[in-house]
Amino acid sequence: MDNQFWEQRLLDYFSGELSDKEREAVEHWMNANPENKRKFKSFRRNFLDMRWGIRGNLIQGDFKIIERKLRKHKLYRIGAIAASVAIVLGCVCWMLVYLQKVPSSSVEVVQNIQPGSPRAVLVLSNGEQITMDSITQNLKEKDGASIQIDAEGKICYTASSLAQTLYNKVIVPKGGEFSIVLSDSTYIRLNSESELQYPVSFPANGERTVLLKGEGYFEIAPNPHNPFVVQVDGTAVKAYGTIFDINNYTPGQVETVLVEGSVGIRCAQQETKILPGQKATWKTASEKIEVENVDIHSYIAWKDGDFVFNNETLESIMEKLSRWYNVEVFFANDEARHIRFSGDMKRYSEVSTLLYFFEETSDIHVNIKGNCLIIE
Repeated sequence: MDNQFWEQRLLDYFSGELSDKEREAVEHWMNANPENKRKFKSFRRNFLDMRWGIRGNLIQGDFKIIERKLRKHKLYRIGAIAASVAIVLGCVCWMLVYLQKVPSSSVEVVQNIQPGSPRAVLVLSNGEQITMDSITQNLKEKDGASIQIDAEGKICYTASSLAQTLYNKVIVPKGGEFSIVLSDSTYIRLNSESELQYPVSFPANGERTVLLKGEGYFEIAPNPHNPFVVQVDGTAVKAYGTIFDINNYTPGQVETVLVEGSVGIRCAQQETKILPGQKATWKTASEKIEVENVDIHSYIAWKDGDFVFNNETLESIMEKLSRWYNVEVFFANDEARHIRFSGDMKRYSEVSTLLYFFEETSDIHVNIKGNCLIIE
């Protein structure tokens, strides 16, 4: 049979439209020779690229191949609409109907590994540790400041009138996240495996200084007379009223991505200012700050509950999964570290959902053994 027939059959196969007998015929065709198997894998990659691209409002993969295949499909009925719009709408309709029919994972699962959730430990000025998860709590500090912890994973401070300066610390473990609203109304969201130390109430004059380890997303309350400073691993990010993300997960390296406003990165007696849409990277080894233009969405999507990968290596992706799903990752196939992926998905899904995408768009295989992901 001709290529057009098998292209149609493959689309129906991955869309879940075929009967068991028809599926067996496709699999028999695939195994008949290496060229058929190559075509099968290529089509599967395009199908999944489209599936995951639509989830993140990203149309990925080979447009011409996908458009041609969709035009032959019985659901592709857009009529006289412009071709570019037809591709998007046709894909969306197709995805809405068939997304649930695609297997959730072909990964060998021994146990389901659940995503992270709002949880952290609050360390008060007297050293007392308060576990924060899904329970609403109302606390008081020694200076009278009010501390409200809600069940949604957020802690809010109301400053006292006393001049005493007390410090609290929030520690977020692997598999956790938490938000903080400081006494000056600055909003901070902490990612997994992060810590933030800060004054319960900021002084009337001078810099508003906090100490960060890990990753934090900051929305700074404007105050032209009292700049906000984030100290992290030998650097200081100074802002007067702005939105940015900082992380130092990589030892000896601090990344600052600016969303709005203007910040200055101070380190080794130098200060470098960056603009919105830029990333500044400080590396201890070179004692230099490197500035580049980036797609900020891929750096801050985590705070909205998304994973966004933009031509990112599997090794880098697995580091993020390790923190969020609280798992260990072992590469039995060292070459797999350098495979690159692009995509967008909700990080509140089970890990097997994401691993399915990696398996079906590459030659890797992932086994889940207890709390460990083994990549072969």
